[in-house]
Amino acid sequence: MEVALVTIAARSMGEMMKDLLQLDKKLKAIIGVKGKMKKLKELSRIIDTVIEDVESRPLIDAAVKNLLRKIEFLANDLEDVVDCYDIEALRKQRSRDSFKLVRDFLSSNNQVVFNCRIYGMIKAITDSLDSILLQKSFLLNLPQSSSHMSLNSYRETHSRNSFDVIGRESEKNMIVDMLTKDDDDESSHASSREHDFLWAPSKGYDFGDDSHVTKCTMHDLMHDLARSVAGDVYWNAKEDLAKDIGKRTYHLHAHIYFENLSTITQALGKKPLYLRTLILNYFSLKVDQLEFVFSELKFLQALDLTDNGIGEVPTSIRNLIHLRHLNLSKNNIEVLPDSITFLPNLQYLDLSFNRGLRELPKELGNMQSLRDLDCRCHDLPSAFSKSDLRLTHMPCGLSRLTNLQSLRVFVAGDRIGACSIIELEDLKLYGEINIIFSENFTNYSCGGRKVLKNKNLNELCLQFNGSERYDKEMLDDLCPNKSLKKLSICNYGSRQFPAWLIDSQLPNLVEVSLKNCRDCEHIPPLGNLQFVKKIDLAFMSGITQMGAEFHGRRGFPSLQELILNGLYNLEEWSESHGVDELFPSLQWLRISNCPKLKCMPRLPKIHSLEIFYCSASLLSCVDRLTSLSVLRAMDIDGMSFFPSGCIRNLTSLMELRITRCRQLLSLPGDEMQHLTSLTKLQIIQCTKLQSLPGDEMQHLKMIRSLTIDRCYNLASFPSKVGRLNSLHFLRLASCPSIILQPEELVQILNSVHEFEVTICGNNINLRGQLQHLHTLRELLITGEHDIYSNTQLGICCCDELESLMTAEPSSSVLQHLHIDGISNLTTLPDWLQHLKSLRFLSIYNCSRLGTLPRGLKSLHMLETLRIIDCPQLKRRCERDTGEDWSIISHVSYVDV
Repeated sequence: MEVALVTIAARSMGEMMKDLLQLDKKLKAIIGVKGKMKKLKELSRIIDTVIEDVESRPLIDAAVKNLLRKIEFLANDLEDVVDCYDIEALRKQRSRDSFKLVRDFLSSNNQVVFNCRIYGMIKAITDSLDSILLQKSFLLNLPQSSSHMSLNSYRETHSRNSFDVIGRESEKNMIVDMLTKDDDDESSHASSREHDFLWAPSKGYDFGDDSHVTKCTMHDLMHDLARSVAGDVYWNAKEDLAKDIGKRTYHLHAHIYFENLSTITQALGKKPLYLRTLILNYFSLKVDQLEFVFSELKFLQALDLTDNGIGEVPTSIRNLIHLRHLNLSKNNIEVLPDSITFLPNLQYLDLSFNRGLRELPKELGNMQSLRDLDCRCHDLPSAFSKSDLRLTHMPCGLSRLTNLQSLRVFVAGDRIGACSIIELEDLKLYGEINIIFSENFTNYSCGGRKVLKNKNLNELCLQFNGSERYDKEMLDDLCPNKSLKKLSICNYGSRQFPAWLIDSQLPNLVEVSLKNCRDCEHIPPLGNLQFVKKIDLAFMSGITQMGAEFHGRRGFPSLQELILNGLYNLEEWSESHGVDELFPSLQWLRISNCPKLKCMPRLPKIHSLEIFYCSASLLSCVDRLTSLSVLRAMDIDGMSFFPSGCIRNLTSLMELRITRCRQLLSLPGDEMQHLTSLTKLQIIQCTKLQSLPGDEMQHLKMIRSLTIDRCYNLASFPSKVGRLNSLHFLRLASCPSIILQPEELVQILNSVHEFEVTICGNNINLRGQLQHLHTLRELLITGEHDIYSNTQLGICCCDELESLMTAEPSSSVLQHLHIDGISNLTTLPDWLQHLKSLRFLSIYNCSRLGTLPRGLKSLHMLETLRIIDCPQLKRRCERDTGEDWSIISHVSYVDV
């Protein structure tokens, strides 16, 4: 084969022209369709070589470019006629019974009709070839390329796994990204990654490091891209007009963010009949519009109709016999028409995130070209996700899909016509599969056949229906291949796991998730898995203790992330003395909803610890975790004070977050002063918290971010915060009880780079202080109590504005000012005229405010003025006629 390729690549243009002339004569001499098709396939190979040769030549003039364009069109027409012939041959092979032959004679599949159509297409090809050969002198006189095409370069241009495109790269890359599905059974396998087509045109496709995935494409579509040099081959609604669409437009892309539907309707009305790729996203497509696509654009090979609100797919989809790639994801489809099974070339069918999908076509097994079928409703498996899945079964006959490589979801059901799970045994699946057992499924017996043993799967998710009687038997028969890297088991109803999981027969596992296995009394010895990096255990209320059995002999040598959630009866998590080192690589641990757990083992390299909805006793173990850099505690029940010594030894701690510890009264200042590495402190919704550490705060030399949020009873704030030179960000919000001297607040705000602070005017009187806030850029003043805002500075319970600024500031950087809900405000303060940097001014709900100060006219930077629910001002600020219009007429945007 390699010798043949070298021979083709090295031949001269003269020899190729000679071959074309001979083939042209033979085509005209041969009578039978079969003989003509054989020559056409030979012609296609030569035409491809001619195209590559011409494109490699330097200094191609306009005449040659025009001829090259005709040759490219001829190449596409050749593909179409060969495709039509092969599809008809396949159809005839599938309909050998006499009844079908009689019916076909009276239908559009009549062989006479077909032959007439094929002869017409061949006649058009020979006419095009004659026209090209009349201009062969242009090709014979081309300047030589700098080097002959090597075997490697030939492979690069003709390989299914690579391509070279010239011209409008964004459109070409976009189509390449959409079609990056392998078309070579021997070299690679279908991708197990989610296919997302909601991208910008220039976005690439990330295939990760999966060795089974090669960036490759459908052969014929990629040839379109590789040899296209004309701009009108691609049409993008963002950049092109409807008039730019021509007869030879092959690829069209549009979504609602680029253009409205009327423009797309106008574009399709031009009837680009040779269209191969159509991408329409985010429109609300009607049935008649789909009918037009399915009936008129019969040469489509790739169709992406993602997120178009499609509820019904017309039966006319059967017309798209050339279709390889069909994306109907994120629509409202419930049932697909049986006619979709008459698409003989369809390789990729994406039905994901059609949450109402309840049935697949009964004859799905006839789609023998199908390689990838995706019916997911969720990005990630969860213990409760199957409740959203309406699909109750897969149609029988899936085992006939001999080319199927990727099946994201298999639903096992008992109803008549449902596919038996045993049919999976005959499929050569790769990547990932999610097997879901329908609610009433009881036919669990596989007769001991290990239906997944021969599958080269990376990810396996098994979602049972909680049958205590049958789940263990079925899980035993679903033992996967040793190549598996990610395993998830949900809603498992038996008390014990099968031997293949207990005996660690999956040595290559990297992630394990066991969720909602409520009756399981023992966790498998997952610690024996040498390469496992992440374990997620959730809602396993039958587990009361974890120790040597869980840790195994190796003690999790590679585990980096561990989640324990909803182990409501777990009381003990002990050390394992028979293990050299327990959890030597663990960096991130979350313990959530484990109210009875009082202790944990020593974790030598733990980096991040999250404890949510647990007992305060569990926090007492934290003092041994000296490597800890992040500690987050949330909803710790009954904790009024931190356990003694809990955080004293955490000298490496960089982040401390305490959230919704509603009984907490104070923080241990004597221990917090030892947190010399702390850079981020957050205290949120600790509603009974009364005080913060005072002088101890000055020891936090590294602190950069401090957040105190919704601590309603906090009465004081340490003034020493203003002396923390490292502090970059301060958030003090919804703490209405804080009392602070105004001078101290000004010092604090001037000492930090960024702040979001709300204060109560009843507790902190800022009279005569605004002119001293030199970094204030955004200010909210309201008469309401206890506001919650992300504004830089917010002042609530403020009924009087004039006294806030008693002198002209030396400089002002204030750009945004919001005045809201001050019911007794009648005039705006005179100091507004000093805000020379002001760009945005909003005045809301000030019903008694009757006039604007003339000083606003001097605010030349003011761009936006909003006056809402101020009835007296509305009349005075009417455009051109209002009494105050002359004061604000210089403002670019006025909303009254």
